[in-house]
Amino acid sequence: HIAETVDRMILGNPCISFKYINAGREIRFSSGNGSIKDAAASVWGREVASSLIDVDYELDGVRVYGAVGMPYSARQNRGMQNFYVNARWVKSKTICYAAENAYRTMLMTGKFPVLILNVEIDSKMVDVNVHPSKLEIKFSDERKIHDAVSWAVKNAILNSQKEKEVEKPEFK
Repeated sequence: HIAETVDRMILGNPCISFKYINAGREIRFSSGNGSIKDAAASVWGREVASSLIDVDYELDGVRVYGAVGMPYSARQNRGMQNFYVNARWVKSKTICYAAENAYRTMLMTGKFPVLILNVEIDSKMVDVNVHPSKLEIKFSDERKIHDAVSWAVKNAILNSQKEKEVEKPEFK
């Protein structure tokens, strides 16, 4: 549980350097350089981190930022999905469903995207008293959050897949 908590802290706070040592052995180290991809590399490895696309989107006062995996990096379970609301790790069916909905036509059934998403909203729009652990949350406007997250993820993926203009070689 401690390792999972440290991993969540690293992914949610890429500007802070973390070092986790257990029994004299370094388990995790993050540089704290502000790069979400570097934070992901320290938790999940370089291969997964290299498949991530940056996300930064705002819709009606809801800012969504972080990183999402390319469709080819999808996993068998949701273990590589991390959601933060106002810098706090949470469980949210709304965010999860919205993000996965953005991948709907890109993933096979039973595959789940890699996600690190931070949602910044007015704290008055969040109810943390849904569950005793305070990890599950509800939003006063679920549709607004769903739309912002879905569009943020979809735009990031589509923008990353745009074809780049390639110079034609000159043949002599």
